[in-house]
Amino acid sequence: MTDIDLLAAQLQAEKIEEAQATARRIATEQRLIELVGAKEEGDQRTMGREWKVITTGVINRKFDEAALASLREQVPAALFEQCVRYKPEPITAGLRYLRNNEPETYAVLAQALTVTPGKTGVRVEFVGAERRAA
Repeated sequence: MTDIDLLAAQLQAEKIEEAQATARRIATEQRLIELVGAKEEGDQRTMGREWKVITTGVINRKFDEAALASLREQVPAALFEQCVRYKPEPITAGLRYLRNNEPETYAVLAQALTVTPGKTGVRVEFVGAERRAA
């Protein structure tokens, strides 16, 4: 076995252990929620003898953009702005195009752009049996 094989096998085993630990944690969280309860939205604190458990109910809200656009004029602007936030989001393909083909325009947008490196992904797949068969 090569170093690549050893490390890939170790990474795969660790990912399996991590998934199992995550499943156990989620099951324990669910049992705690069943025991102490949770608000639909917001925090709820429950004390044991030695531990405080805080459950936080979350409600995700998302607008249907087409529906929102069609009724925007029916809501006064000041009220609309209190309820709806428009967040500019970079389009990677467009930015790459500008960087590679229109650097002057990219330089203008880049003044408002923050770029930070992300985590490098590593994926392994076991191919031992397939390799031996080939």
